[in-house]
Formats: sequence, C-alpha cells, structure tokens
Amino acid sequence: ENAHPGDTVQAPPGQYGGPVELKEGVNLVSEQPGAAVVHAGAAGGAGFVARGVHSGTLTGFRVEGSPAEPLDYGVLLADSNIEVDDVEITGARECGIRIEGASRGAFRANYIHGNSGCGISVAGQSYPRLAGNRISANGTVRGALRRGVEIAPPAAPALDNNVIYGNGISDFGSLPAEYVAEIARKNIFEARP
Repeated sequence: ENAHPGDTVQAPPGQYGGPVELKEGVNLVSEQPGAAVVHAGAAGGAGFVARGVHSGTLTGFRVEGSPAEPLDYGVLLADSNIEVDDVEITGARECGIRIEGASRGAFRANYIHGNSGCGISVAGQSYPRLAGNRISANGTVRGALRRGVEIAPPAAPALDNNVIYGNGISDFGSLPAEYVAEIARKNIFEARP
C-alpha cells in the first residue's frame, strides 16, 4: 500500500489474500519463484488486478483457486500496460489471464494450466505480447470446453514461442486466416488428447 512509482516490493514466501491491486510504476516480485501464493478468498474474484496502470511488473508468483477459495481470474488487466513474468496460474473459473480495454504489456514465461475457463483471454483494443508461455489443460470441463488462448477482435496480441497444448478447444475460432497462420508459425501446438 505504501509503494511509490519506481519501487520494487519483494514478497516473502507465504499465502496472500487477493485481489492484489497493482499500482502505477511498482514492481511486485516474489522473493522465491512460486513461493508467494495468492488466493482470491472466499468471495472469489481475481488474484491480481491492474486498472489503468501503465508501467510496472509482476514476477514469480503462484496464483491458485480452489472450491473453498474460488478464483475468477488469476490476473485481470484493464486499460493497462504492465509486464507479467514467470507467474503460475491454476484453478481459475473464467480465465487464467484476462486482458481487456486498451491494454498492451508483455506476458513472458508464465505457466497457465488447470483452469476450468480459458488460459488467456484478450479482448477490446488490446495488443499485448505473449511470449514463451506454457498454456495447457485449460477449459477441459465436459460440456463447457474453452480455448487455451481466446482472442476477441479487434484485439490482436502478438504470440511468439508459446507452447499451447491439451486445452479444451485447440483452434482459434473465426479469426482471419492470415493471423491464425502467423500464430501457428510462431508457436508450438498440440491438440487435446
């Protein structure tokens, strides 16, 4: 709460209640990758939220939901431009990461898995960069299958070197053929078994 733009806040290993509101220009880092774990709490919601945040980083956290502590989104960005690196998200009902509004930013080396909703959803006028993420086993609930990455035009994220496999739906829906071909060329895919 007392952090100012340019500050780096290191979270020691432990369990933390969400939602954690990200602040302008603040770098939030887990001291040990995966050892600072954020839950949404009994009311549900998101692990981390950024609204109108134009700089800052989120690094090394684990975000998880459970029946006792439901999680709608691991990370929710609205009209924001932050960097999210080396974050693990599991157990989200709606999406591991939701990017909406006019968001940019970069999402690198994250592990998005085991979410009953989609892995990553990008909507609105958002153009983030998704690079080197592992997106697997999302949206596999029978009768409610979802994609690993859901893109709602006019959103057009840049996807590079992601590994996308074992999700409920393996295609990209009705996106333009040239865009889908570019995504297919720059990423690694494996269909759901």
